[in-house]
Amino acid sequence: MVLTVLLELGVAWLFRYRTKPLVTRIITVNVVTQVLLNLALVCISFHLGGLAAFIAYFLLEIPVLLIEAITYAILLPDHRGGTWWKAVLYAIAANFVSFIVGFRLSVHFPLIF
Repeated sequence: MVLTVLLELGVAWLFRYRTKPLVTRIITVNVVTQVLLNLALVCISFHLGGLAAFIAYFLLEIPVLLIEAITYAILLPDHRGGTWWKAVLYAIAANFVSFIVGFRLSVHFPLIF
């Protein structure tokens, strides 16, 4: 979860989301969605096995992306030129980066998930 937040904050910096209030919102949204995602994956893994959790990881990223995109579209635009579509693009880019890194880690280190 920490790695995901750090990766998505790096993408946020590229999108010029750098002020304390914006960074705090991004961290909060990420922690909530990552806790929900990880709880779901643990439950799936416990009840259906690791392969099911691995497959669910792909599918569960869709609602995570939607939740984050909608939330960021509401929380990130401000009077300094931020727009809702920039926030949605940020959500897509940040989730793409964290998904790719998470996927690569899950392939090489399946027991840490």
